[in-house]
Amino acid sequence: MYAIQNPIIPVSAAELTLDGNCGYHIYNGRIAINIGNIANRREHGNLSGTLSIELWALQQPYRGGQFSGLALAGTTIGELRGQHFIGPSTWELAAQEPAEGEWYLTLMLREWNGLAYETRDFVNFAVPYVAAGKPAVVRNPGNNVINVSFVEYKKAISVDAQSGHTVCNESAIEAQATKPAAAGLALHGNCGYEVLDKRITLHIGEIANLRAENTVSGDLSLELWALKQAYQDGDFDGFALAGIPIGELCGKHSIYASQYELDYQEPPEGTWQLSLMLREWNGQAYETRDCINFALPLSVRTKNTVSRKDPDNVINLGFQDTKKTVAPAKLPVAAVATPRTTSINLATADQLAELKGVPKKTVDNIVAAQPFDSFDDLSKVKGVGPKLLKLLRELFSL
Repeated sequence: MYAIQNPIIPVSAAELTLDGNCGYHIYNGRIAINIGNIANRREHGNLSGTLSIELWALQQPYRGGQFSGLALAGTTIGELRGQHFIGPSTWELAAQEPAEGEWYLTLMLREWNGLAYETRDFVNFAVPYVAAGKPAVVRNPGNNVINVSFVEYKKAISVDAQSGHTVCNESAIEAQATKPAAAGLALHGNCGYEVLDKRITLHIGEIANLRAENTVSGDLSLELWALKQAYQDGDFDGFALAGIPIGELCGKHSIYASQYELDYQEPPEGTWQLSLMLREWNGQAYETRDCINFALPLSVRTKNTVSRKDPDNVINLGFQDTKKTVAPAKLPVAAVATPRTTSINLATADQLAELKGVPKKTVDNIVAAQPFDSFDDLSKVKGVGPKLLKLLRELFSL
């Protein structure tokens, strides 16, 4: 790697330091280590020993001195003159996966003292790294369930309390999940999701139509659902987090390595099992053809509210004790004259037609299917996806 050494402004600090935003990204056996600055704050004529950057997995956050752990990746970066720095810098390295379990990752700047390397500065990453096995896809004929590998992404930005550095955790964790054995339409390969703010990216290894060559599937949709327990088969009840129609797929054809960036609706407070479903329109309703149940549950906690009173310059922190209510998103409605007290079973075609972006055919399908026993029955109406279903829940009563 080519690095330029630049003069620095003298400040009161440790002699050799990691400065700025430091982070890492692990994916597919490789790791990218990002460093804001590596600074030598010694005098101008003072040349450091050989320096190295190392990422370690420890049983507890590093506090200085001797330590015991597993080295995940590292590289030597040579010597650095006094009052100079290197940065910003990125090193892409081979990564060693630690043993299964939960680990605290520490990024260390170390210097050769003539006999051994000594740690001069470090960053403890706030989010623990969870290491899991990487199972191959196997079928268990006893219970008609397929075990698959998938990828779950984690990302967090925080400040290390020990050193004051801004740090960024970003990792892609391969783990084990289960799904019902596929029947004609299947999700294959590594499938996962990445949530950032109110957007979600679905990563799909393969969507396959295993039926005969001369067949065409019904309209397909990908949907991510939050359920109280892992999906097994048949009907289910939960919260649609995101979804997208993907059209028809010919027999013996596949869609490979696809990504879909979508709006994301967080479920209510609680612990949820996430299920990624491949669903097909059968002419009357959508049916789940294949599903991946992600191994790591999603925990949604109550968020505290903050308010400031200008007269006394005091910040009040309010903590909710009751069940979290999700603030409604901006509705894609030009002019909604229908109040929430109107029952969806009494909604007319004219009232539904006021919803912006809803095709007339979908409106006719909803009216024709009335009455509904629950809002979940609406998901069986052709043309009603997760986004429209959420909107109807907000605008109408049952």
